[in-house]
Amino acid sequence: MLKLQRMSLLALLATSSTLTLAQTDTYTPEQCDTYTSSMIAADTDASGGLSESEYYTFLVAATPSLGDDYADFASLPFVFKVAHKSLSCYCKVLDMGDACCEGGSAEIPLDVLSDDTSGMGVEYRDEVCQNLAFAMEAGGVTVETTAAPETT
Repeated sequence: MLKLQRMSLLALLATSSTLTLAQTDTYTPEQCDTYTSSMIAADTDASGGLSESEYYTFLVAATPSLGDDYADFASLPFVFKVAHKSLSCYCKVLDMGDACCEGGSAEIPLDVLSDDTSGMGVEYRDEVCQNLAFAMEAGGVTVETTAAPETT
């Protein structure tokens, strides 16, 4: 089910850009580690999710040039906003309630990225990294990768 949703998002975004991607991983393991650890660090209110403003902070930390061109979440290119909303709505798939992704208070779920190393957690982590890698590439930005922090 998650694979179909990603295909739909990629199809939607591909129609609004000149970017064409193969249906394979669009990120390296190092990029995914950087995305997930940086997202968790950007959750400044410790809510277990990334709000629009925290997502913007995450993006600017990962790609400082975005902060030069865009002042806040509302001014980001469409592809970044769609990625946030799409990832926020995975809360429904993760059984977090039917209204979890409605309105401006929707957050990208983060707890499952660090707490669940089983099937759903691994699949969701892949979805997060696929969506972010696509948005980064479609938005014309690159992310510096760093070693993921060690977990204990």
